[in-house]
Amino acid sequence: MKSSTQFLTKSFLTIDDIFSLPEWNARLTENDTNQRKLQAPTVILHGTDDEQIPFIASQLLLGQLCAFADSAPIELKEYPGVTHAASVIAYWDDLINWSNERISGIPANDQCN
Repeated sequence: MKSSTQFLTKSFLTIDDIFSLPEWNARLTENDTNQRKLQAPTVILHGTDDEQIPFIASQLLLGQLCAFADSAPIELKEYPGVTHAASVIAYWDDLINWSNERISGIPANDQCN
C-alpha cells in the first residue's frame, strides 16, 4: 500500500497544469506579487547580465506593479554588467543604505510617478 505522501508526490509530478487545481491556483495567485498593490516601499536590485533571471523580468515587474493605483513607492536599480552570482556583492551597500533611509523616515523614490 502506498503512503499518502507517495500518492501526493506522484500525483503532483504528473499534473500537466498545476493552475488547473483550484486549491493550488488560489495559493499561487495569493503569493504572486504581481496580483496586488505594494503595501510598503520596495526596491528591486538587478544585474543587467544576470544569466538566471533576465533583467527584462524586473523591468516588466516594475511596469506591472506601477499599474496599481495608490501603491507604495517602487524603484528599480540596475547594475550594468553584473551577473547573478555577483549581484549581492554589487548591490549590498545600496540595499543597506536604502533600508536605513526607510528606517530613518526618508521617503522612497517612486519610479511609477
